[in-house]
Amino acid sequence: MKLEEFRTTVAILTQRELAELSGVSSSTIQQVEAGKPFSKLSRGRILAGLSKHLNRQVSADEIDEFRERR
Repeated sequence: MKLEEFRTTVAILTQRELAELSGVSSSTIQQVEAGKPFSKLSRGRILAGLSKHLNRQVSADEIDEFRERR
């Protein structure tokens, strides 16, 4: 599942909310969702933010953009 779809249908968050939970900028979320390069640190922070919000571990395998960057 793409990050945008996961964010809007599973986590039900705006880009800004996810950015705040993850400790990254809104532009980082926009970049990831647009398929632009991003760091492993950003990936980890976004996964941690999603995990905290959903009260469960969200793995890289659940997000297409993160699965491809292993």
